Amino acid sequence: MCFLIGVAPRRIDFFTKIDGVDFGEAYEDKEEIELEGLMIPILSKRHLIQNKEATGREKEDQLKIWWRPLMPKEIDEDEPCRYW
Repeated sequence: MCFLIGVAPRRIDFFTKIDGVDFGEAYEDKEEIELEGLMIPILSKRHLIQNKEATGREKEDQLKIWWRPLMPKEIDEDEPCRYW
């Protein structure tokens, strides 16, 4: 399920479940960013890739041509995600 707040391009999507990623693992592996004094948990790079590859959507297959080469071969879990 997805909850939407706002209107594009200033829309935020909140997903309660995503393909290919277990919530417990994703929560343990989450990254946190500070936004206007609030700590916001976000999906780790590893789980973002795992989700993109698990969706099976044609759109993701087409996007993989450009986003997969941008991702480091070894994912640095200490570096905040800046790819989305």
